[in-house]
Order: sequence, then C-alpha cells, then structure tokens
Amino acid sequence: MRETKFTPGPWGAYEGLIDDEGVWIMSTHVEDAVVASIGMDLPEAKANARLIAAAPALYEALEALKPYLSTEAQMLDAASLNEGRAGGFDVASVKARAALALVDVPQTEEAK
Repeated sequence: MRETKFTPGPWGAYEGLIDDEGVWIMSTHVEDAVVASIGMDLPEAKANARLIAAAPALYEALEALKPYLSTEAQMLDAASLNEGRAGGFDVASVKARAALALVDVPQTEEAK
C-alpha cells in the first residue's frame, strides 16, 4: 500500500471528552492525535463520527481491492454508467477508484 498523508488508523469516535458534548475522532494508537471533532447539534452527529472514524479502514480495504477492480471500467464514460449500460462490477469499480481519488484531490466549493 502506498504511503498516506493522513493520520494512520485505526481511529475511534469518543463522546464527552474535554468537557464538551461533541464527538471526537482520534487515533487509537497515536497519543493525543485528534483527527476531527463534531458538534452534537446534528441528530446524525454520532453516525457521522463513526463513519469518519472508519475512514482509514475503508481506505485500506479499497486500496487492497485496487488490483482486482475492473480495468474496462476505467474506459467507461459517465453516460454509460448513468444509462445502465455498464455491469454492476464496472460501476462498483468506477466508484471505488473515484473514492480513492478523493483522498489525494483537495475538494473545492465547486466540486461539492
């Protein structure tokens, strides 16, 4: 697996740290490594925190699958995918490669 620029996993989601009602996402093996925090004003805050905490494991899983992803899917255009002309595995391959690309490409306001 290639070297990453983010805090290595695993991460965990912890509530009620630092006298606050938020959820803290922290490395489980790097002392005091806070990855992110989420305020509790959103009803889905705990679920969001668990999803963020799972990010390193999800990344590792996709990286491990990369050699098995359909190479034909790389040649499909968006229209083929949207019109259902691609097989399920091809669609999954394109989505997996796109998810991995999000790790290295900074998101802009226009991309949201």
